[in-house]
Amino acid sequence: MSRFPDLSEAFRAATVTYPAASAPRDGTPIAARDESGEVNLIRWRTGADTEPDAQDYWAKFATDEEFEFVDWIPSPLTIDQILTIYE
Repeated sequence: MSRFPDLSEAFRAATVTYPAASAPRDGTPIAARDESGEVNLIRWRTGADTEPDAQDYWAKFATDEEFEFVDWIPSPLTIDQILTIYE
């Protein structure tokens, strides 16, 4: 597995951040920041991607752990870069 880049730097460099309510719910990876300033690569998990009877939720890309966030930016990484990191 390759080293994961510091997404906090991407937030510092961003000219615009978006409120959590506007985040895409189509599985697209995004960089998201919680109230304490922690930044994670996350995605919306839904339907066949979750356990039966599970509710849809925002999940950390690497662990599928739930992540509550206040704002987001588009992922600075492509899906190919992300998959290479997790090889």
